[in-house]
Amino acid sequence: MSAWIPVDPVPAAGCLELVATSHRGPWLMPRTFLRREARWFPEGSLAELPDIEADRGAFDIRRFELEPGDAIFFDFLTVHGAPGFPYPGRRRILSLRYLSAEARHAPRPWTTSPPFDGLDAELAAGAVMDHPLFPVVWPPPVR
Repeated sequence: MSAWIPVDPVPAAGCLELVATSHRGPWLMPRTFLRREARWFPEGSLAELPDIEADRGAFDIRRFELEPGDAIFFDFLTVHGAPGFPYPGRRRILSLRYLSAEARHAPRPWTTSPPFDGLDAELAAGAVMDHPLFPVVWPPPVR
């Protein structure tokens, strides 16, 4: 799960936008912002992102007016992005990712984002994500 938490007030027109239900698939090719490169998956291995800007009305796009401390939580597979911020002041955001206690290490043959260099040498495939890079923020209930 991803969290997008503003430190400054953010009007709806300058907020993170999410395409509702896009997390359900298919997986879409993530590309770099400036060069539009496929850096994490082999070129052609995933469906291409549709041109959302060409027909915004065809998509259920969600955005919100937010105050400091508000938060948007969403599945990290959700198609999302933030527009420019042509307002006075700043748009400072804390972005976090959370894993379920059931998450297991699944090494990838591609460079992940972030890369987690050397993690494969410290955690076996299928291992619980018990590592300093993944601190527990809410412990499971004691049974």
